[in-house]
Amino acid sequence: MKDVLFICKSNINRSQMAEGFYNNFVKGKKAISAALELEKDLQKTSEKGIILMTEKGVDVSKQKSDLLNKKMLNNVKKIVVVCPKHFVPKYVLDFGDVEFWRLRDPHYHGMDERRKIRDDIEKRVKKLVKEIRK
Repeated sequence: MKDVLFICKSNINRSQMAEGFYNNFVKGKKAISAALELEKDLQKTSEKGIILMTEKGVDVSKQKSDLLNKKMLNNVKKIVVVCPKHFVPKYVLDFGDVEFWRLRDPHYHGMDERRKIRDDIEKRVKKLVKEIRK
């Protein structure tokens, strides 16, 4: 059983960062992440995302993008969606414990703004860890 599933449209930045932070904070593989859409040439954490996370001491270079499927929901306590709600399939919305985080997409920003987004994700994940691990 995983604690949390982070879902994003492409699973190359925000959800990968959230997964990396969560697993780093709990010292284990208790979070997974998934994409709503997988593009052929974008099936791993972005290079800039790897750099940003390395700055925080978190290695996400081995994480890869996985396409969301219904089975993933069977093994998690909570779902956190980090992209707009209109992208999300109904079966995710019907899951018991779904939280939406309004986060800008780092893909459209320079490194300074990406750091702000990363730091926002880190704060949210720290709070989430406390909530789930009570």
